[in-house]
Amino acid sequence: MSRSSAVRRWPTSDQFDQPGVGFFSTALLVFAFISLFVGGFTIFNTFSIIVGQRTRELALLRILGASRRQIFRSVLAEAGIVGLLASIVGLALGVLAAAGLEALLNVSGSPSPPGARVRAPDDHRGSHRRIGVTVVSAISPARRAVRIAPWPLCPNTMSAAPNRRGAASWPVARSPSSA
Repeated sequence: MSRSSAVRRWPTSDQFDQPGVGFFSTALLVFAFISLFVGGFTIFNTFSIIVGQRTRELALLRILGASRRQIFRSVLAEAGIVGLLASIVGLALGVLAAAGLEALLNVSGSPSPPGARVRAPDDHRGSHRRIGVTVVSAISPARRAVRIAPWPLCPNTMSAAPNRRGAASWPVARSPSSA
């Protein structure tokens, strides 16, 4: 067998219209949506933990005069920045992995598939989606951060007085006899 006949030829674009390829594309799309859901759930859990650990910090910001809207926006801005940085790192690692796979194919004697080049400018739509999933996943933890009362930093001699709806309002000092 000659060297030229042993080289694998990649299918052309019109060969991708076959029925088996359509099923494969659908399966990849299903796996993409599953990974999107799992990623969003992981981001949700991460930001829930972050908000839980920063309860005292967020309460201090509220005491110093930060509005609920500012707290909400700060958590979402943090999610956007994390999503942007993760998208940049993921894109760089993806380009490096593609270059490594292409080098591996060239070493093995197989030509790289036509149109298989991965370039960073081509992936800007994917970056927007990744950042969007990160921000959307952080909305619920951000809403929980808004509900943090400004008085968890107060000493134990303070208690919350109920308002008309039965919810706690501003802290009121307890008398020594009621403690």
